[in-house]
Parts: sequence; C-alpha cells; structure tokens
Amino acid sequence: MTDPVSQTEPSPAQPSAPYPPLPRYRPENSGAAKRPLFGGALTVGLPRSFLDVSDVREVPDHQEVWQDCSGAADASNSGSPGKRPGGQCLIVEILSYQDEVGDAEAARFFFDDLAEANEAPAHSGGRRLACAGTAMVGAQEAADEEDGENGGNLGEVDSGSTNVDHAGSGGASRDMEHLTGENLLPNLRTRTVASLCIGYQLIAKGRDFDISGRSRSEDQEVEWVRVELCAVRLRRIMTDLLVTLSTPVGKVLPFDVPDARAKLNTEGGQLQFSEEFRGVLGSLTVDDWSLFA
Repeated sequence: MTDPVSQTEPSPAQPSAPYPPLPRYRPENSGAAKRPLFGGALTVGLPRSFLDVSDVREVPDHQEVWQDCSGAADASNSGSPGKRPGGQCLIVEILSYQDEVGDAEAARFFFDDLAEANEAPAHSGGRRLACAGTAMVGAQEAADEEDGENGGNLGEVDSGSTNVDHAGSGGASRDMEHLTGENLLPNLRTRTVASLCIGYQLIAKGRDFDISGRSRSEDQEVEWVRVELCAVRLRRIMTDLLVTLSTPVGKVLPFDVPDARAKLNTEGGQLQFSEEFRGVLGSLTVDDWSLFA
C-alpha cells in the first residue's frame, strides 16, 4: 500500500439492474451523525449504523475505518429506491503526496493500489474502472488566502479531467467532466483539486493465507465490490487525503447484466456517486490542520 504521511496526533444475491439515479444527499433526512476522525482533527457525517472498526481490531494510525453494521449486504435491494445496501466500508487515509502522479491519474493510481491490496486480479478482469476525472473542491474564498490556520490555498491543479480507457472496463468507461462545476467538499477550507473515480473490484470474502503464506483467495467465495474514491490533493503540504467507500454488489457485476451497459451510458445509474459517499464528502471538515504536519 502507499506510504502514510508522518503524523503527530492520529488516533488509533445478484442485482437485476444498475442502481437508479440517486437523490442529492440531505443530512437532515439521512439519520447521519457527526463522527470525529483522527482524534477530532477531522469530522464527517455518517449514518448511525457505521461503527468504528478500531473498537474491535487494530487500525493503522494513518487510517480511519468505519463499517456499516446494519446487516449483511443484500444486493437485491440495490435497485430499490430508499434502500441502502448493507456491508459498506468507509476508509479515510492520510498519505504521503504522490508527486510523480498527475491529478488526472491519481484516482486510477489509488484504485489500482487498493486492488493490489485486495488481490483483485487485473489479468482476469477482476478490477474495472468505470469512470474517473477531476474536480475543483473546497472554499472558493480560500483561493486568494495565504496558508494559515484555515489551510489557505494548499492545492495546485496540474491537469484536467480525463477519459478512462482501463483494461477490463467492459466498455463502460466514461469521464467525470460534468463534476468540475460541482463542489463536492464545500466544508474544506482550502481550494484544491480532487481526483475521483468509480470502479469495481472482485474480492474474496474473508481473505487469509495458508501455512506457507500463500493466499487462499482462489478457494474462497468472491464478490464484486463497488469502489467510490476521492483523492484530495494537498500538494503544498505534501499530502494526499484519500476517501474510499466500498459497497458489495453481489457475485455478478452490473456490467454483465443484460442491457446494463446501455443503462450505464444514460444519465444517472451506476456512474453517480452514492448518497453515502456524497454525504461523507459534503460533510468532511478539517478542524485541525496540524494533523498534516
């Protein structure tokens, strides 16, 4: 996995069709609660069913991991309006800035990095990037501020939106250029660029290893997981703030469902960010910038 940035005070069923267009996130209607991350240096709004994984197992200092514990994932519910798929997992990471990776390629870089950690095979189509692109995020007024306690203008754009032609994408590639006019992180008190993507990875449930250290993934049940990813690029403090939401979608990839490809190319559908992911990004606040020192 990508190296974490040095810190001083972190705390430790089958779908029958793609998801329908998702409504804009409304915190007051979601049952979301404000959750402190990294000892309160960051906060996000999460549904109350999300619990802190560090309460039951060790989590690296550079990560916050929250798991939806509302019940087992039920992919058959994913096409029903008003029903949220279970089994979601949110990870927020503070990583060293990947200076050799351009903004337009950052989301793909981190998506592939996650796929390697999940042992999602590239050679057999076990990872599929549906769309990727960049968007300006954060407080507009911060663009003219000097660095300071409010963060200032910590990001620098080095490239624009990009179309994705990813190996094994099943013909579903599409860019996110339409997101450039939407501020997905309005509470971020700095103006910077975010690299975003939506993709799918084939992951073994309960991955473990045999006595020789070899993975037993091939002998275990596997399922597709929808990955929504946002890399907030903070170049001037040499930090990539990575937010990832994973949602189980079942043993059959929506791309492989009859007529799903055509639906993916219409407005809405699987290429929209989920209500939960929009809620996380829309509520993400940095209250203590010394976390990144």
